[in-house]
Amino acid sequence: MKKFTALLLALMMVVSLFAACGDDTGNDVLLNDESDDTGTETAKDSADGTDEADVTTEYEYEPDPEGLYSGMVGIGSNGASAMFKSLIVTDMNKNKETWNAELDELEDPLADWSYATVLDGAWDSTSGGVSVTSWSDSATEDETSDETEAEDDSYKVISVDGGNTGVMAYAGNSLWNYVQFKFQTNITELEGGMIFYFCVTDENNYYACVADEDSITVYQVLNGVSTTLDSVIYTVPIEEWFWCSATIYTTHIRIYIDGTMLFDLFAEVSDPYYGSVGIGQWSTANTFDNLVVTSNETDEVIYENDFSDSSTISDFTFLNGYGGNWDTEVTDDDGSTHTVADVWQEYWVIEDDEDDEHGGVLSCTNSSYYGGCLVVTEGIANANWTNYTLDVDVRRNSGSECWLVVFNYITENDYAWFNIGGWSNSSTTFKYVVNGSGTNLDLVSDTYETDVWYHVTIIVKPDLILGYVDGELILTMTYSF
Repeated sequence: MKKFTALLLALMMVVSLFAACGDDTGNDVLLNDESDDTGTETAKDSADGTDEADVTTEYEYEPDPEGLYSGMVGIGSNGASAMFKSLIVTDMNKNKETWNAELDELEDPLADWSYATVLDGAWDSTSGGVSVTSWSDSATEDETSDETEAEDDSYKVISVDGGNTGVMAYAGNSLWNYVQFKFQTNITELEGGMIFYFCVTDENNYYACVADEDSITVYQVLNGVSTTLDSVIYTVPIEEWFWCSATIYTTHIRIYIDGTMLFDLFAEVSDPYYGSVGIGQWSTANTFDNLVVTSNETDEVIYENDFSDSSTISDFTFLNGYGGNWDTEVTDDDGSTHTVADVWQEYWVIEDDEDDEHGGVLSCTNSSYYGGCLVVTEGIANANWTNYTLDVDVRRNSGSECWLVVFNYITENDYAWFNIGGWSNSSTTFKYVVNGSGTNLDLVSDTYETDVWYHVTIIVKPDLILGYVDGELILTMTYSF
């Protein structure tokens, strides 16, 4: 077993992660800035003792000698129509802006930009498609009747026309490393995908983050050859401004979309997430179907159960989950006693469902108890599973709450679950149980209907967990810092 007990300390650090993700800039927390706010450093007394407090020296960026990833930054499209603003590169060593697009300050903000057609696109950069235009937020337009005032409230944005594929507009310094690239984007038409670039050394060597209709994918292009590094299910906002950022650390790269970290590329993880899977209930009678576990590395299905065979109930071991009451003792008519957990198969059954679409299902038929979970039995599952995706259909039949979906199960004292619609069907969270001690992470408010099927997905990466309902990302968690 890996150093699982270290997780308790790590969970205390999660708070800082969620604080960073909740920041409306969508950025990592930068280093403390010990200089002034002007981007210049103030000189101290000169050698001859004269006061030079008003004399300043310009800030100059210096590459970090330890940095493994370097290059310029860029924006573009693979068919999407999008606007970009607030494009800034910050030196992480000195917590200072080393580049700002200054769209409203420069007569020709794109004068120093370069263009290329990439990712097998068909864009002809000589035909245009990337321009600086004026934009006014809709609230300003609605609330302002005076045309002059409305014009004063407008600002410049970079606009990328839709329909063009493989658009790359890039700028900056090919030596930039240990920096953060952040910007805001407003996508009006997503078809094909919005793209941003980082660590661009030339048009044949760069990284690209592509947001398409239902996923975010990161590519590395090396000498013109594209390789997919990672991809997650995600739907970006449409027709509203949101932040994106790529933080280039010396040894790894983190990418945030709309305030949520989705990728930690190249990070070394000393104590990765791993373990078996299962399903559960809390004061609820509920139903599960189509439990599938897939390797993220090979796309191989490593466990599946459509519950068409009632004998597969033997695939599961019962767990009285943290705080559960299935250990309640009951007395039979003959005076003998046992716990409810001893006879769990009286309450958990594989049966035909009235819903013809689902056929056989696994149901918990009793909402009087809470915390009951079925985990895939050792030997059928593997407690060393890591880097996998869990999918399952769920339905709430009766009772006060919704579903537990178990992952990273190692022992009855070490596991995690995705608590969906807990707290009387009002909130969702992740809970981790380490050495028998349970911790809830941040709560997200949500509610789920009775007698309606939902689809739950949990992506378990070595350093990051992503929890979805019906394809919508609800929560992420990590303790890799």
